[in-house]
Formats: sequence, structure tokens, C-alpha cells
Amino acid sequence: MSVQPQGSPGRRFGRTTVITVALGLAMAAGTAAGQDLEERVERMERLLDSGALADLSNRQERLREEVSRLTGELDSLRQELENLRQRQRNLFQDLDDRMLELEQARESQGSRTPTAGDGTLPESPETPESEDGTGAGEPSNDDSGSASGDNGGNGGDGGNGNSEVAGVYREAFNLLRDGDYRRAADGFREVIDNYPDSEYVDNARYWLAETFYVERKFDKAMEHFQQLVDDPDSNKHPDALLKAGYIHYEREEWEQARERLEAVREQYPDTTVASLAGDRLEQMDEQGR
Repeated sequence: MSVQPQGSPGRRFGRTTVITVALGLAMAAGTAAGQDLEERVERMERLLDSGALADLSNRQERLREEVSRLTGELDSLRQELENLRQRQRNLFQDLDDRMLELEQARESQGSRTPTAGDGTLPESPETPESEDGTGAGEPSNDDSGSASGDNGGNGGDGGNGNSEVAGVYREAFNLLRDGDYRRAADGFREVIDNYPDSEYVDNARYWLAETFYVERKFDKAMEHFQQLVDDPDSNKHPDALLKAGYIHYEREEWEQARERLEAVREQYPDTTVASLAGDRLEQMDEQGR
């Protein structure tokens, strides 16, 4: 059997065939790729001719403008809401400022507030004297007009303990008047916790609730106001009942708010608390609450 030498015609023919096939495949692939590219270009041209891309671009631009407009309106509404909240806080602050000013005047006068029945509220506990012999006084809510008299008598604690609770109470009250609500709250808690038998307890509880009310912490405020509402013999009962109605109003609990405010008018007619309750009820009527 003979062996063909290297470079023989048979081997050259085989290589030529392989090269031919490879070139054919490459040309076919190139043709297919060219056709695919051409088809893509044609589709793009058709889209451009139809205006679809232009329409899509216009729609996208309109959406951007709409989002921008809505974002601006949202920012404006947020600012308006914050302004309303600030005005409301200012109203609360102004109310409490006037309340404290009136209390100081009543404290020096030892006034009493007329109510239904025999014409006066039950007399408040005697205000314990401070160490210098002056009445420590007892704040009362301007909203109700109720105030305890500064009788200069001795409280139930007696002696040094009486002077001590008077000092704690007065310091807390002054902090409240200055707008330092957190430290004032600590002082009123001290009166409640450390001097539970003191005649200052109801007043301290009321003003503790007020510190929460001014800061719109309505749940905490209601907790303490409700304890006074549950005690009809408390000298702070009318004030607390009114403020409970206010809190229900702020919570948009219209039925409960109306119930509390009407109770104030019925139980304490011809008083400041009754007048304030009536004003709020009229406001609710105008609002359709």
C-alpha cells in the first residue's frame, strides 16, 4: 500500500473544501446578520415615521410636569397644615397665658366663682401658708373661672410639711407660667406622689394635665383630667370636665365632646366654664359636628 507524499493533490483538495465550506458559512451568517440589522433599521424608521416615539416622548414630558406640579401642591399643603397647627398651638398658648394671668389676680383677691345652686362653688380647701406667712395660692383654670380663696389658713399637712409642699407646688406653678412644661410636670408629680393627702393634690393633678394638654399630648392629659371628672366633689371638677370636652373635640370624637360640654352647661350654668362650653358647642353646630 502506497502512502501519498505530504502536499499531495488529495490533501490539497481536502483543505480547499474545508476553506470553501467555512467561507460559505461565514457569508451565510454575515448575510443573516445584515438582514437582521436591516430589519431593525426598517422598524426604527417606521416608528419614526409614525410619530410613536415623539408621542411617547411627549407623554413622558407631560408626566414629568404633572409630577412636578403635584409635588409643589403637596409641599404647599404641608406648609399650610403646619401653619394651621402653629396657629392652633399659639391659640392654646395664649389661652393658657391669659388663664395664668387671671389666676394670679384671683390668687391675690381670694375670689370665688358663682355657680348654680346657692350661688357659689363649694369653698376650696384653705390655701396653706408658705414659710414667709403669705398664702401660696392655688392656680385654677381660666376656662372655668374657678379659683380657690387665699385664706392664709393651715392645710392638712401642717407645720413644716405644709410649707414644704407649698414650696414645691409654687415652684412648679411658676415653671408652668414660664412655659417650662416638662419641669413643671415633674413638680406637680412630686406633689401628687409625695404629698397625697395635701390639699394641693387636685390642683397639682389639674395642672399636670394642662402641661400635657398644651403640648397636645391628649391621651396623657385625659388620663389626669378624667380622675378629676370622676370626683364631683373636686374643686377642679368643672375645669376638668370642660377640658375633657375639648380633648374629645380635638380627637374628632364629636358625640363625646358634645356630651361633656353640655354637661358643663347643665351642671354649672351662669359660669365662665358654661360660657366657654356654649361657645364650643356653637362652633360645632356651625361646623355640622
